[in-house]
Amino acid sequence: MAEIKRFSGDTVFNKAIGVVRPSSAGVQAGNEMAQIGARMFQAGYEREVAKQKTVGKESGMTMPIRNAETDALEFRSVPESLSPVAAQEAQTVIDRRYLQALNLDIKKHAAELRLQHERDPEGFDTAFSEYIKSTVDNAGRYSQAAREIGSDYAGQHYTAIMAAKLDFEDRVDYQNSYATIVAAGDDLQARRLAPDAVGENDLRSLDGEFDELIRPNGIIDQFGDKHADRISVTQIVQLKKTIRSQYYGSQLSEIARNVDSFAEQQNPYAPESIVTQQLRFMQDALRTGSTEQFPKPLQELLSSFGFTQEFLAQEGMAGVRNQLASQLAVIEGNKEEIFNSERAARTVQLIDNRIAGGFVVSADSAQTYMNSIGLQDAYAVADALPVILKNGAGHKDTGRLYSLLMGNGQLPKSVKTMLGDVGVVRDIIARDPNMLPILQNFYRQATTFQPFDAETGMGTGLPIYTNRGLSEDATVFWNTLEAYSNSVRTLDVEGFFARQSAFDQMPKEDRKASVKRILGDNVKLEDFVIESTGASPSDYNQISFMSSYADELLLMHGKEKAAQILRSTANQVFVDEKIIFGNFPSIYSVQKSYKGEEQTIFLTDVAEQLLRSPQYSSDMKAGEDYFLMPDPREGTVFPVFTIVDANGVPFTAGQEVLQVGPNSVLAYRASQTKKTREQLIAEAMEQRERTLRNRKAFPQQDAFLAGIGTMGIM
Repeated sequence: MAEIKRFSGDTVFNKAIGVVRPSSAGVQAGNEMAQIGARMFQAGYEREVAKQKTVGKESGMTMPIRNAETDALEFRSVPESLSPVAAQEAQTVIDRRYLQALNLDIKKHAAELRLQHERDPEGFDTAFSEYIKSTVDNAGRYSQAAREIGSDYAGQHYTAIMAAKLDFEDRVDYQNSYATIVAAGDDLQARRLAPDAVGENDLRSLDGEFDELIRPNGIIDQFGDKHADRISVTQIVQLKKTIRSQYYGSQLSEIARNVDSFAEQQNPYAPESIVTQQLRFMQDALRTGSTEQFPKPLQELLSSFGFTQEFLAQEGMAGVRNQLASQLAVIEGNKEEIFNSERAARTVQLIDNRIAGGFVVSADSAQTYMNSIGLQDAYAVADALPVILKNGAGHKDTGRLYSLLMGNGQLPKSVKTMLGDVGVVRDIIARDPNMLPILQNFYRQATTFQPFDAETGMGTGLPIYTNRGLSEDATVFWNTLEAYSNSVRTLDVEGFFARQSAFDQMPKEDRKASVKRILGDNVKLEDFVIESTGASPSDYNQISFMSSYADELLLMHGKEKAAQILRSTANQVFVDEKIIFGNFPSIYSVQKSYKGEEQTIFLTDVAEQLLRSPQYSSDMKAGEDYFLMPDPREGTVFPVFTIVDANGVPFTAGQEVLQVGPNSVLAYRASQTKKTREQLIAEAMEQRERTLRNRKAFPQQDAFLAGIGTMGIM
């Protein structure tokens, strides 16, 4: 059956008449071409800009900103030949360089002016302001930067200089005030020893000055308040105690002189028999604070000299009584030195004669001589040393002293302290750096001994080191300082001492680690010592001794310099003497301990001891058949030796092991004063005769003699 299709038409809408739209592909292609061209142009421009910036940087970095001859800044403009981009980049670099250079120049000049105007802030401000003004005037476009930089450094340095000035002035005022107080105490002590009957130096005036020093809110208290940041309350109390001890000590010295004078009147031949008893009673009274235990006659006599209960009850006396009692004990124990100035002068004259004759004097005699000319301590010796060394042995005033210091005997105690106490050495050099070479030169000369032939008077052999009573520590110290002074110094002397102190305080493990880094992992400290000193690996004593110093020397000076110091010290401290038993050099030495006639006396003593032994034969030779073995318990200054054979077996006399010590030498020294004692006795006898003719000159003596006659003193 046929299908009839129905036509379905579209819904009709109102529409525009169709128009054909042309293609836009050509336009788009044109736009893209234009953009590619623009980007290529921009890339080329940017490359050129980067190139010009590089040119500008190079120009800015290479353009000289200082004068080739004077090194002064010269402010220049950017070269006109540069493009604007290069010029701008160059200017940035140049600005940075000029600002850095300005800062360095101003900083350096400020530091130099600060050194030139130490503790003078106004002088620094004037000089630095002139410098900044000149710099600003010449700085051009950088003038404001120069002004600001200068202002910063001016403030910093001015403040620092002002602070240093104030601290220095305060420190100087403290030192001067302290010194003035100490000097006032010394002056009062001296004047109180010999007061006038009337006038400014009478007892009333002296007591007033003394009270002004120590009273509450007096001179010492005011000093303590002003400088509380530098001195403690405890130190103020101690200062007052010292002043009281000096003043009351002068009173006590005057009393002791009267006691001594009275004893000389009673028995000029042996006044000690009276004085000793009186001084002991006075010591007891000082310690107990009472004179009630005195026998009545003695109490009355001492009261007439001023030693009363009122004397013991003076303000502050309780704090110094024991000290004054100790002073009296010293007087009692050293009567020959303090009984009167004439006796002391004769003792000094004897020592002077021995020095002039070239004889060795003991350390005590040497110190007595030093005391007599005011060189009681290390600082006084250091002050006088340059003049003594300059004048030499032939000078009429200091020649004897030069001979004493350069002799062969032990050094006086004050000189040992000057050379052997590192703290004292540091103080002396800090006060005057010029003292370092003087002390070094003195140490070298004083500890070098030239053997000589007694018949010809000519030197024999090489000079040898002698410690003159100084410790081995002192030897190491001076060798260390000598090596440091002769090397390229990296520190000043104060820095050297500070560094040494720092190493002394370094923990043990840190020291070990530092030493290991210096030596290397495979080198032991003992091996380094053996290599440096040339000691035998079997010489335990020398290796042990030198190892005790080696680590500090390595830390202070490095490997090469430490080796030099160790070698020098070992050659001085360890002596290879034929007569000393052992296969190695020894720290014990006959040569170092005894010189001249004393060495002869010592060796004679050795021979006399040997004669006592049945093992002795007349053909025995020192260093071949018999030797001296040191006894380490006795020390190195006056060593004691056991006489042994080549196998180390002691010589004996019966059951006694033969030993030799310093007794004969010391007895010889003591015998040198015998003549003086005999002279003193003769003079005392003459004084006794004069006393008997003038018995009435001392009215208290008859009553006193009657009193002490029942006490068993005479």
